[in-house]
Amino acid sequence: MIIVCDNYKKDELLSKSNKLSNVKYMNKLEFIHKFYFDYDKHTIYELCKEYGFNYENSKMYLDNIYYIEDKYYGVEKLDKLVSIKKYLDSNNLLIYDKLFREYLKNNEVVFDSIKLDKFDNIMIEELKSITSVKVINKEYNHYNHDVIEFKTMDEEVEYICIKICELIDNGLSINKIKISGINEDYNNSIKRIFDMYNLKISDSINLYSTNTVRMFIDNFNSDINKTIEILKSNKCDVDTIDKIIDIVNSYNFVTDYNKVRDMIFSELKNLTKEIHYDNEIEVIDIMNNNITDEYVFYLNYNQESIPKVYIDDDYITDNIRDLTKLDRLEVINKKERINIKNSLEAIKNLTITYKLKSPFSSFNKANILDCNDIKGVVPINNNYSTISNKINLANYYDEIIKYGSVADNLSVLSKHFKIDYNTYDNKYNYIDTNSLYDYLNNNLNLSYTSMNDYYKCSFKYYLKYILKVDINKEIITRYIGSIFHYVLENGIDNDINIDDTIDKYLTDNNIKLSDKEKFFLNKLKEELPYIIEVIRKQNYFIILKKRLYEEYIEIKYHNKIDITFKGIIDKIIYDDNVLALVDYKTGNDSIDLSLNYYGINMQLAIYLLLATHKYKDYNIAGFYLQHILNKVGKSEDISKKEAKYKLVGYSNTKYIANFDKTYKDSSLVKGLKVKNDDTYYATSKVLSNDSVNNLITLARNKVSECINGVVSAKFDINPKNIGGKNVGCEYCDYKDICFMKNKDIVYLDKKDINEFLNVDEG
Repeated sequence: MIIVCDNYKKDELLSKSNKLSNVKYMNKLEFIHKFYFDYDKHTIYELCKEYGFNYENSKMYLDNIYYIEDKYYGVEKLDKLVSIKKYLDSNNLLIYDKLFREYLKNNEVVFDSIKLDKFDNIMIEELKSITSVKVINKEYNHYNHDVIEFKTMDEEVEYICIKICELIDNGLSINKIKISGINEDYNNSIKRIFDMYNLKISDSINLYSTNTVRMFIDNFNSDINKTIEILKSNKCDVDTIDKIIDIVNSYNFVTDYNKVRDMIFSELKNLTKEIHYDNEIEVIDIMNNNITDEYVFYLNYNQESIPKVYIDDDYITDNIRDLTKLDRLEVINKKERINIKNSLEAIKNLTITYKLKSPFSSFNKANILDCNDIKGVVPINNNYSTISNKINLANYYDEIIKYGSVADNLSVLSKHFKIDYNTYDNKYNYIDTNSLYDYLNNNLNLSYTSMNDYYKCSFKYYLKYILKVDINKEIITRYIGSIFHYVLENGIDNDINIDDTIDKYLTDNNIKLSDKEKFFLNKLKEELPYIIEVIRKQNYFIILKKRLYEEYIEIKYHNKIDITFKGIIDKIIYDDNVLALVDYKTGNDSIDLSLNYYGINMQLAIYLLLATHKYKDYNIAGFYLQHILNKVGKSEDISKKEAKYKLVGYSNTKYIANFDKTYKDSSLVKGLKVKNDDTYYATSKVLSNDSVNNLITLARNKVSECINGVVSAKFDINPKNIGGKNVGCEYCDYKDICFMKNKDIVYLDKKDINEFLNVDEG
């Protein structure tokens, strides 16, 4: 016998079985794949190759093939599916299990408590010509329930917390308490308020943006073992590495993994990790669970969330569904409503709640059940959360100050709880270093940007890189530099279609732009052809012939924990043991080295450190920024236009002649010019070879100093004011968190670079 059922039903049937029996359990999808056909990664790969589909589209076509027959429909979409299936069959790319059909002839098939649709019923009729089929419909109890209304989502969640605590206090096992109905909108409220009551629920996080996955993507190699070794050597998260390896191993039909790069990256976008706690409260789907004596809290009983409404956005649209094995959307939505109603009414111990608003939206009550409304009230003083009581007391004090209103419960709460109302101590309280090391998993990544933030204000570093407080910005603001770098990397030495190249970058990095962002990006695209043309022209002035783009370099340190200092240099120009560094900039970054003494604005110095670490035998000819977003007037003189794209930075007097063939009156480097007596004009930014080496030494010392500060957990609020300018707080996104006071500012004198670099001005 084969029993087709959901996993919860399988567990129930197995628990009731007192003896071994010749029964095979399968879920519905497993049965469909066995009865009709299955596919694998190789199928998807060949489909991508043949039709030019991406990974997601290939899967979509494969999943829709089940719903059509091998015939001519006269409908373009359906005939395309038929054509794709014929291609797959002719190349043996679909997996047919002929033995399974033979097995069915001698075994009854039972569909137990399965929600059947048009496709399932067609399959069952086909099955009946082979074997005996039995359908057992799920039976439901029908209990009446009230629903409880709350003004806000926070009130709804806190009420649930108190009720859960009461159940536990009365001796109910936490394993008997379940939560359902919530969506991602509840994540913030649940995490914050559940923590107040020392309650935990299971959670799931997407791993695509984690350091491990991003490092895997950045170091992807045709020899995938090299990439995995990089992850292991950087002590990346072991569980995430194992998940990546599982994905990679499913593509062992290729030897060059570059051929399946996009497919692997697509799978990584959906890579998740389940997070579980001891004594957690399970989040369940009541539609796919067998609930008996459990106590269930169903939140989010709002019209906007329940029942789920299926809309006409599938490949097989509603107007052609009748020609296939699919139900019309009207039928699907009607069944969905009936199923959720039955599932809710079947639960004896059920609390249903809904909210009227969240911080961002307003909501309405769902209308699935015939039920009474109860106005929910969150107890002001409860025995389960001291933090919550103190917050309520602070709210009462607010009401007195703002409105002169004295709440009835103020006296009760003020007798039991003391709070420092209307006071705030912004001082950073030092954290235990061992706790910090555990939190960091004994592994720290540093870069120029994070080091720069640390020296500007160590508390900013703490918020941004330790606590990872994310300040939302427009996507285009975050990625504009990376987009331009990507285009230039691919377009300087090759003829490319700029639109296609940018679209590929957006797709590969799963970036979706708003209409406003698309408009801004289109304006920027107009400048790229000219920028590429200018940079190609500049190459004629450069003696060194070899190029490296987007060169990733890292330096390993150990100071109580493992530290990786890393950076990506946009362009290294080299040949004959001489190199020059160029970093593309879309902003107005300064090349002023005077702040380097305090560890600030050291990007060029850090690139020198990284480059000389990896290319030890090379001499530095120069290190420059190239501003690639400039306001250029259409009628502006061509020489003035090109001058705006000249390299801006410092040249080494000893080796500049090996780099720039025009250095005496440079067409390449801004301001670089030599007098008749072979000295440099004042506009020339030049350093002696010794000064360049001194700058590298300074960068090395500042990296070590930064590492010492971080591993010692020194994260004080200490914005730097240098030469009368507060560079620490300038453009800082965290002013609303630190509440910086004047006494926190560290005042420093601006240094002359001659003092610490011994600059030879030529």
